[in-house]
Amino acid sequence: MTQEAAGWAVGRDPLNIAAFHRDCPLETRLKSGVELALWDICGKALGVPVSVLLGGVIRPRIELAACMGIQSYQRAGEIAAHYVELGYTTLKTKAGLERAFKKLDTIKAQVQWWEAGAQAPEWLVSGEVTLAMAYSGRVINARKEGKPLGLIWDHNIYATDSWVIVKGAPNIDTAYAALKWFSQPEPQVVFSRLFPYGPTNAKAADLLDAKLLADVPAGANIATALHSGSDDAISFWVDNLEEVTERWNAWVGK
Repeated sequence: MTQEAAGWAVGRDPLNIAAFHRDCPLETRLKSGVELALWDICGKALGVPVSVLLGGVIRPRIELAACMGIQSYQRAGEIAAHYVELGYTTLKTKAGLERAFKKLDTIKAQVQWWEAGAQAPEWLVSGEVTLAMAYSGRVINARKEGKPLGLIWDHNIYATDSWVIVKGAPNIDTAYAALKWFSQPEPQVVFSRLFPYGPTNAKAADLLDAKLLADVPAGANIATALHSGSDDAISFWVDNLEEVTERWNAWVGK
């Protein structure tokens, strides 16, 4: 890996990180390591900490995670105990991924994969499937049309969308005012009434009537849910997206 990185990097301008992102053909993990080195070189050349180049310190300390790769459950337990003795509080392991694919193997013949959000409720109504993972809003809208569908919230998965203000936007004060207004409980209640999805302001859930609250991802409905946009989830996918996607594509194509 070192030779591969050196073969591409030697003779290039280490201060031109934009060109590095544009031209570097290295594998993602190797490319990440080279980029860290380039930022370090830039910081030393300018006489400032790298954090200054990247917009300032976000947090003064970061948590380190131990990683043990793919192991048997017995060996994983032994390694985990060792890292706990060393003071680690976070452990990365592929054991969960192995369990997930083994479970998928047992149900593969009974699973039908949808590619568009509308397919899940359509297949349920037609009887093509008896259980589906679906967007809750799609299910509620189908039920409003008289379709006999229900929701199971226990251990569901939910995601949150985000508002973004583009850097250099000409009306930034207006944008902040709009975000401040929409983040209040009352406007979010109106949104949930118009579109059967959950509010991001937890106080808004207290203002929803019982019938609507039962149909949106909020309050008790997400008490056991997995947040796909959590810090842990994002960290996992940043580290594993390429590998898991390759494995998924190979598995589903068998």
